[in-house]
Amino acid sequence: MADGAGEHLEKLEQGLNLLIEVKSGLFRGNYLSSIVKIVKNQELYIQIPENNDGTQVKFWPKTLLSLSFFRENEPGAIYIFNEPLIRIEEGVKPNLVIDFPKSIERIQRRNYVRVDVRLPFYYQKYTLSEEPEIIPILKKGYIMDVSGGGVFLRTPEKMEKDQFVQTKFKLGDEEFDIKGKIMRAISIRRGKSVMYKYGINFEEIIDMVRRKIIGYVFDVERSNIRKQKEAY
Repeated sequence: MADGAGEHLEKLEQGLNLLIEVKSGLFRGNYLSSIVKIVKNQELYIQIPENNDGTQVKFWPKTLLSLSFFRENEPGAIYIFNEPLIRIEEGVKPNLVIDFPKSIERIQRRNYVRVDVRLPFYYQKYTLSEEPEIIPILKKGYIMDVSGGGVFLRTPEKMEKDQFVQTKFKLGDEEFDIKGKIMRAISIRRGKSVMYKYGINFEEIIDMVRRKIIGYVFDVERSNIRKQKEAY
C-alpha cells in the first residue's frame, strides 16, 4: 500500500542514507549513497556512488533513478521515489542532482530491497486449523536471499505452493522465528538429484522484528560494497 501523493517529503534531510537502483541499461544495479544537501526544496544533491573498483559512477543525464530509504524509528516501512538525473555537479566531490520529488511512497510488507546471502535455515511445515498442527521434524535448508518481506531458500525437500512454514534462522547476532507461506516453488534437476527453491513471504511478523531484518539487509549492502572496493 502506498500513501497519498505529496506526503513524507519532510523525511528527506541532509545525511540521509539512500539506496539508488537503476533498473535497466548500462548502469543497471544498486548503489549506496546519501543526501549531501537540499536546495530550497527544489533540488536534491546526492553523493555520487562508486563502482566496485572505487571509480565514481557518473550516470548519464536523464537516467531514471529509483531511490529508497528507511528510518530507524519507523519499523516496517521503506520510502521510495523516482526521479531522472538532471546533471552531475562537478567539483572535488561531484554530486548527482535531481529535482526535489513531488511525492514519496511509503511501502509496506513485501516490497523490500533484497540481498544475496548463504545462511543455514531451519523450518517446520504446519497447517492452519482451529488447532494448528505443526509437523515436529525440524529440517534444514539454505537462505539464498533475504528481505524485510521474506526469504528465498533452497532445500532437498519437495513442498507445495501455499504451504505454511515456521521459519528459524539467524542474521548476524539476531535469531528469528517467523511464520511464513510459500508463494513460489521451483525445482532444479541435476543428474539424478533434485534441488528445490522456494520464495517464502513472512505472514506473521511484528514491526520491530521486520525493522531488524531491514537493518541487516542494508548493513550487508554496505559491507559488500566496502569489501569489493578493498579487493581492488
